[in-house]
Amino acid sequence: MSGLPYENIYYEIMACIIDAPTDFVHALSFSLDGRYLASATNDEVVRVYDIQRGFTTIWEDKGPCPATAVMWRDRTLFVGRMDGVVICVYPTNSWLRRRKSEVIYKADEPISAMEFNTRGDYLLVCSGADVLFFQKASKKWKYHNFIPCPSAFGEFNDDVYPILATGAHFLENDDACLISYLHNGFW
Repeated sequence: MSGLPYENIYYEIMACIIDAPTDFVHALSFSLDGRYLASATNDEVVRVYDIQRGFTTIWEDKGPCPATAVMWRDRTLFVGRMDGVVICVYPTNSWLRRRKSEVIYKADEPISAMEFNTRGDYLLVCSGADVLFFQKASKKWKYHNFIPCPSAFGEFNDDVYPILATGAHFLENDDACLISYLHNGFW
């Protein structure tokens, strides 16, 4: 195995227990610089931990219902909730520079996942069977359109499994995306 490019690479694995969430954890997201970890939990609290300070809680916000998705973009944290609300919060800014949280959309179904494109100007939000498409324009996030579930799924029927978009990922060119559906695979 001599001469392989990875033979002298060592990985340090840090294991610890974070005691803060008191209920089911729906989602985790690391900030782009890897310094912060955000958690969305069933106890209705979104928390941000500083990894460099031993996973110390540096910010938390109790909402009116459980948070179900979190995603970082620069110093902004996007939070999706069980009531279908998507908000932007600014937890890592100093309290003097911290902006108020902003509701960017209210969907009809719970938010299950969020994903940005590589440039950071498009956002996909999974809500029920639909994937909502947002675009950043003039420093504001605006709802642009939605990607409906494929017609191959047929009509919704309560007797079978519900159609739920569970994840979305922009492909390399940002002109297409891969969407996962519970019980229905990838599209």
